[in-house]
Amino acid sequence: MSCSNVDNFSPSEAYLLPKESIPPMKMMWTEEEKIKKEIKKRDKHNTIEQRRRENINNRIKELGTLLPPTIHPKLKTCKGSILKASVDYIKELQKSRETLIEVESNIKAMKARNQKMLMKIFQLELKIKLYKLTCDG
Repeated sequence: MSCSNVDNFSPSEAYLLPKESIPPMKMMWTEEEKIKKEIKKRDKHNTIEQRRRENINNRIKELGTLLPPTIHPKLKTCKGSILKASVDYIKELQKSRETLIEVESNIKAMKARNQKMLMKIFQLELKIKLYKLTCDG
């Protein structure tokens, strides 16, 4: 097939042509198109990746601001230090929470025992009045 016959095909029919019959100009154009498409794809990926890194960095900075003032300020400057201090602080908070739950449970049990004792005292006071007993004996 000659180049003149190739020119009669529309671009949508180019797939019907044998690869050898496509003039170098058209092959270069498709290669250039592929390169441009690849560059565009890479640029889009780089933009998405940059936004992801910025988001992560912003969240790490935010974590640094949430750390208690007892944490040394130098530990709040490095990302790794912020993450480690955050993990340590969260573990500390979890232990405090567990302790608080245990204390609340103990208080609840003590209140229940106290209520029973008050009831017992009330019953004993009623018996004293009923039998007209005095503390003097």
